Parts: sequence; C-alpha cells; structure tokens
Amino acid sequence: MSQEESLIQTSSVSLGAHLQNSPSSRPKEIKPWVLLVCGDFGYVSQQPQFISSGTIQDFLKSCNVEIKGRVAQGLPEFIEPFTVLSNIVALSDFSEELILQNCQTTKSLIDAKAIVDSVAKQQVSSSDAATKIRALELASPLKQQIVIALSAEVKPQSTPQNSGSFADSIMSMIDTGTPQTSPLEQLINVLGDDSNNPGYRINQLSKVQLLLADTIDKTAAALRSSSHYSTIASSWYALRNLLKKMGRSKLFEVYLYSSASDNAFEHYQSALGSLVNDGNAPDIVLLSYENNHLDIDTLDTLHKTAAIADAARSMVWTSLAQDDLYFERIVSVETIGDHQTIDAAIDCLRNESAARSIALCGPSLHISSAKDNLIAGGAWILADHWVSTFLSTGSPFDMTSLTTSELIDDQLMQQIPPHRIREIAKAGFTFVRIRNGRIIIAPSVMLNASGNERYASIGFNMLLNRSIRHAEHFIAVDGIGMTPETLASSLEQHLIKQLEPYGVISPLNALTVTLNGKELSIALNSQSVIDGNSIQFDFSFDI
Repeated sequence: MSQEESLIQTSSVSLGAHLQNSPSSRPKEIKPWVLLVCGDFGYVSQQPQFISSGTIQDFLKSCNVEIKGRVAQGLPEFIEPFTVLSNIVALSDFSEELILQNCQTTKSLIDAKAIVDSVAKQQVSSSDAATKIRALELASPLKQQIVIALSAEVKPQSTPQNSGSFADSIMSMIDTGTPQTSPLEQLINVLGDDSNNPGYRINQLSKVQLLLADTIDKTAAALRSSSHYSTIASSWYALRNLLKKMGRSKLFEVYLYSSASDNAFEHYQSALGSLVNDGNAPDIVLLSYENNHLDIDTLDTLHKTAAIADAARSMVWTSLAQDDLYFERIVSVETIGDHQTIDAAIDCLRNESAARSIALCGPSLHISSAKDNLIAGGAWILADHWVSTFLSTGSPFDMTSLTTSELIDDQLMQQIPPHRIREIAKAGFTFVRIRNGRIIIAPSVMLNASGNERYASIGFNMLLNRSIRHAEHFIAVDGIGMTPETLASSLEQHLIKQLEPYGVISPLNALTVTLNGKELSIALNSQSVIDGNSIQFDFSFDI
C-alpha cells in the first residue's frame, strides 16, 4: 500500500460528538453536490447563504453590495487618485460606464468630452462650451488645454468696410495715427493667421477629443485593474454564469460567503466550519479571493487551507494571482525544480497528504457575457468545466473530456508546447485548456502522487472524499441505535445508492462494507476508471 493510501485509510468517528446536532430526518434520496463559494462580493456575510440562478437578482439586491475603494495606480496624466463608492442593486450596476459616472473625477471627464463633441457638431457655441468647461472639476492643466482649443475661433477678426466715404477713411487715419488696412490686406492677414483658420480650430478640437478619450480609457483601465472593482464585479458575473449553467437542476446546491480579502483564510475557515456544523459539508470550496503572489507565507496559507478542506472531506479550488512572476517563470523555463526557496516550499506542500484536496489553477477566464473586460481566476474555469462535464456526461468524477461555453484566455497557453504543459501539471499546477475541442491535460491536485497517479486526479479525490463523508454522516446520524451488523449492511446499501448513479461501481458487489470487531471497513474495487486510473480505495471507521 502506498504512502498516500495509508495516510487516508483510517478515519475515526465519535458518535457522541454528533448526537446533539443530528437532523431528525433520515436521508431518503441522492444527496446534491454542495458548492461553497468564498470571496469578496462587496458585502459581509454572517454565514453562508443558499443562492441559485432563480434567486441571484433578489439576493444581490438584499445584500447592500458596494464598490468602495481608492483608484491610485495606473492613472493617466492630469488625473489624481480618486475614491469609488457605488451601491449595487443589480448586475447591470456593475457596468463600467455607470461606475465611472458615479465618480466625480471621471464624470467630469465624460462631461467634458460630451461638451467638446457638441462644439465639434456645432450644437454649442465655443464661448458657452468654455464656460461649462471652467465649471467642471478638472485638473487645471487639462482644463486650460480644453479652453484654449475652444477659444481658437474667438479672436476678433477685422472685416472689410463696404460703406463709408473716402473722407471717413482719412479721418480714421488722423484719429489713430495708423494707416487703415485695405480690404485686400485684411484678407491676407486672416488667411495667414492659423489660429483664425477654421481648419486650425477643427484640428485643435480633434486633438482635445482624442486627449479626453484617451484619458477616459486609461482611467477606466485603472479602475478595472483596481481590486475593489474588478474582483467584486468579475466574481458576481462568474457566479451568475455558473448558476445559469446549473439552471434549475437539483443536482447542485450553492452557498455564498462574502468578506473582504483581508483575513481571507479566517473567513474561509469560518464559512466551511459553518456548513460542516450544519451537516452540509461541501464537496467543493471555490475560493474567489485574489491570491497573493507565491511566496513562503502564501504557500504556508495554502497548506493550512488544504488541511482544513481535507479534514472536512472537501476539495478546494483556488487561483494563481494574475500578475504572479512565478506563474510567468513556470511557463517559460525548461524545468521547474531549480532548488530555489519557492520551489522547495512548493515541494513541501505537495508532499503533504492534504494536498490531494487542493487545486491551484490557471490561467484566467475572460467573462464574455460581461459588458466590460473582466477577468476571473482559474478556479472559475475549473468549476465551469466541472458543471459542463457533469451535465453532459452524467459523471461528476471523470474530467478527461471537458466542455465549456465561456471564452478562455488561450493566448499564453498557445505559446507552450504540450510536453511543457504536462511537466507543469506534474509539478502540481492545474492548467485546463480548451479551444476547438482540444484538451491538453486533465485537472490535477497539488499532491505529489509518488507513482500512485490516481491520487493526483481531482475526480478520484472527489469520489473518495464524498464516499468518506457519506459514510461518516450515515454512521453518526442514521446509524444511531442500529446493531453493528445492521449498520454495516445499511451503510453498504446507502453508499451504493449514492454512488451507483454515477457509474463508478462496476459490478455492484465491487463496494463492500465489512465488520471487523469494532471497526467498519469500506472498500471499493471497481472495474470503472477515473481519468484513466482504476477506482480502488479503502478506509475504515471505529464504532
């Protein structure tokens, strides 16, 4: 027996620990697949809440979601850091245009461009436009440039005199001491002055229009890259897409827990513990928090995250940071193991048995259904793949054939040869790729399988975790009052009922529950396979 098998072989269950919180009803049907989504959704949860495609709009409206924070990085010239504060009551409120309109700084830019556009269309006079521009809250240098462009035509122009006598001209010369300009000279002066040339004015307006458009675009990009907007908006859109794909299917139950990314680990621990205490431990925990760059502290947190999920018999899926330099390195160098500190820390994580319950995912997902250029983490890709595969094949465990309706950012992956992607996968990173039906690798977990590849498969570990969790719950709740012999027989029938619909028990006598004194042993030796690996495992409980 391999090290991984021995590490998960035995699990003790204390009946007394479950008596007070045991549900009164006995399970009568197949259990749904429970997903817990944790992330920053713009509000603070007290506990995980059920959410579905049919309730998401009302749910969002009731949560008092806020986009709140400060945009300070990546701003263009003339734009000072500014604060964003916008209340969200519908998914449409995440529109970048609406968010920009709610910020005084960006609203002034948008208003300024609208004013200049009106002048260019001859809908507003230059003098009126200049007055409106002066009233806007714009940086002085930018405001000055706009006003100068608008004032290009307002220089007073002399016009030829079509009336009056020669004597009047003489008197004018006497009064001013300056010869009067002839009509021809006046025309020459006007044509020679670029600032009075209509073409010059149009050119200046065009320059200002381009300047304002560029400033607005760069400001919007800075807003988009700020975590308080992009993280919250992309999480809601990705969640909406996932729930929409699930539809009204009773196969799934989704619970949402929202908190700020500060102390994300503690919030995740609290949310998972809440569902476990309610007897509703999730099959999958999707962490939508933006991860820090991979370093010793981050990997230590990932290790603790995996250990907590493993103890709850749950799988946790989380994402690489968008701009993680380590991410760039692992997809560009020839070998992963270069004995650097970060690689050594990753090896430590991968050698822990709990790492079989965590998948570190990349690349990113461009959300095509969002109006703005929003990007969600790779864990959302994996969730999307899993739901699509489950609904199309009926199997929640086999991920060798993945399908998705979303657009995946494949540009980076196209530059990596297939053998390199396989090497990355063997190093514990989950990269899923689909474009025109091409699949490179199946999702994996961080565990270093040490020759037992099925423990590197997400699907295999999901089956193992679900089997242990069902058995544990049945013994602690439904088995109360049963004799050991009856418990063994009833547990076997219960597990067959829960697993047989997914085609993982072949033949049905491949799953056995045996009583050995005060120990219940559960074994599955199926002819079925997951990700090319045979379905064989065993575990036991003390009763």
